[in-house]
This record gives sequence, C-alpha cells and structure tokens, in this order.
Amino acid sequence: MTLICETLKNKNGIEVKLLNLGASIIGVSAPGRDGKREDLVLGYENNEEYFEDGLYLGSTPGRFANRIGGARFSLNGSVYDLPPNEGGNQLHGGENGFAKKLWETSVEDGRVAFTYVSPDGENGYPGTLTASASYGLNDDNELSIVYTAKADADTVLNLTNHAYFNLNGGRGTALDHELKINADEYVVTNKENIPTGELRKTAGSAIDFSEPKSLRSAIESGEEVVTNFGGVDSCFALNGKGFRSAALLKDPESGRTLEVLTDLPGLQIYSSQHIPENTKGRGGRVYGPFSGVCLEAQQFPDAPNRPEFPSAVLRKGEVFTAAIVFRFGL
Repeated sequence: MTLICETLKNKNGIEVKLLNLGASIIGVSAPGRDGKREDLVLGYENNEEYFEDGLYLGSTPGRFANRIGGARFSLNGSVYDLPPNEGGNQLHGGENGFAKKLWETSVEDGRVAFTYVSPDGENGYPGTLTASASYGLNDDNELSIVYTAKADADTVLNLTNHAYFNLNGGRGTALDHELKINADEYVVTNKENIPTGELRKTAGSAIDFSEPKSLRSAIESGEEVVTNFGGVDSCFALNGKGFRSAALLKDPESGRTLEVLTDLPGLQIYSSQHIPENTKGRGGRVYGPFSGVCLEAQQFPDAPNRPEFPSAVLRKGEVFTAAIVFRFGL
C-alpha cells in the first residue's frame, strides 16, 4: 500500500485534505473575515514527512488513544501487557500504533473512509479488530468523522482525531484563542498524567472553561493542574449524553470559530506545549510550543483500568460507533 491523499470541498471554499497514513487530517483550508484562505491545522510540507512524525499531527491514534497506566490492563480475568512508550505507560496505542499504519481507502457518496485491520496481539491488544474512520464535509461547514469498529474477541478501544488547530492560519501560537467547554468536571491525574479515578469540579480552577477564556490565562495561572504538564493536557467529562456540543474555540484575530460536537464522554484538551522549537511545517511555517491546540473527543484515559469510568470495552460481535463533528464558522 502507498500513500493516498484525498480532498473534500464544499461550496463555501473550505477544503479538507486527508491522508491514509494514520487516517489523518493533514489540511483544513478556510477563509477568514477578510476572505483570505489559510490552513487551520498544523501539518508538514510533504506527505512522506508523516512517516517520521512523533506528534500525531491530525492522526487517528489507537488501538487505545491517550494513556493506559502501567502499560497493562485486565479483561475477563486475563492481564494484557502492552509495550510502554511513555515512561512505564502506553500512549496512543504504542510506538507503532494506528497513527503509523497505512489504512485502506475508499470514496463513496462524497465521504472518504479509511479502514484498518489490527491483528490479534498487535501492540499487546486482544482480538482482531477492524476499525473505520469515515470523513465527510457538508455545506454547513461541518467536517464529520464517524468511527466504527468490530472485533472477533473482547478488547478495548479508544479512537479520536489528533489534529492541532490554529485558527489564525498557523501563525504564532494558539495561546490567545478563547475556549469554552461544556463540562463541569475533569479527570484528575497524577504527575504522569494517569487518572487517579477522581472526577473534580472545574469551577474555580485554572481549567474552568465554562465561560470563554484564553488558553494563555489558564497556562499562566501557575496552578499545578497546568504546571505539572507544562500547559493544558486534561480530559474533561462532558456534560450530558448523546450527540451534543462539547466545546467552542474562537480566534479573536481572524474571527474564525471551531465548534466540536460528539457523542463521546470525554474531551482531551492539549495545548501542544511539547512541540519542539523550530519544527518545520507547511508553507514555510515554523512551529514550536503552543503552536496549536488539540480538541480530542474520546473515552476517558486509562478507562480499561478504571471501572468507575465509562466502559471502553468492545465485546465480541458488537459494533462500536462514535461521531465527532468539527463545525467551522466566523
């Protein structure tokens, strides 16, 4: 299989580029208030550079996105050891997870679907899993992702998209983007960012985004919830159930907005503090810490080890489905 790039367009001038490596979003071109088109996600100049990407730019991490503490979990009385790739923990399914795989590509009814078959035992996970990520773009400026998956044995699963958004066209940082999140609680973690099992109220904390505020104000608060991780890197327990609005991101400079809608229980916000200085990006852009922000709708991190969290178990013969919509506006 080779690299395949597909493009979605709508009547309003939005253009989305997708890559079968990691079932990735590698470009979102959209006009601002001044009509100027700019790319709203971080990416590389050449598609081949994604093979060496360590930042998961725009990808679909898996089999389990986010972290699994101790790189192990128990299921049906058996313990599964996973190869660690972040200290003693596993992040985003391991060093050679879904983000590094070439997914099969199909185009039908205006949607681009990527499919990957993960064999039993790959990166330590039980069961052969068939996962699909289907992308569509409508004339309401909604980029939708529909995930489906099934397995021939009980397993665990967490799929999301890891795009880094900068609504100002990738210039400078996203620190002055304003964020509002539909969540009253967040997942408390230890200093390795592994959940303790506690959900804590956001009210009064640095990461209280119940009303719009800048990422900068949260990061410069000096509170442990951000200083422990060099910036924002927390999972929020979204209010309500079913398909609903999760967050709204605004860039005051360009006037662009991004609303995230999903039926998943959590939203990981990552302020990209670990992007290395002088990272070469697309169009001559140079990225560094805080160049973008990830809004990753997903299951809670370490859910396989936390029975009090919403279950991330996919039972044999069941079909997993979930949806994420990125709605762009001005």
